Amino acid sequence: MDLIVTFPIKQIQSIDFMPETYSMGMYYNTTVTTAKMGTKFFCVIQYTSADGESKFVAIWDVGNKAKTLMDAIRGKIMPSSYAM
Repeated sequence: MDLIVTFPIKQIQSIDFMPETYSMGMYYNTTVTTAKMGTKFFCVIQYTSADGESKFVAIWDVGNKAKTLMDAIRGKIMPSSYAM
């Protein structure tokens, strides 16, 4: 079963790509890992919901597919350089 989530890019606050142990500690208060071999990576999208709350969606990355997609989206929401 596929799950499709759609919301405007302007609602995305950040997109982070991190090892499972880091994301579990940051978002679930545990460092337990479910990886059997190696390291699992997650793409975590923080966004503002329709009611103004800060929320997140975590996507398990299989074969670097999610990271490639998230990097493309990140390029649309994050400036490539900062002027000071």
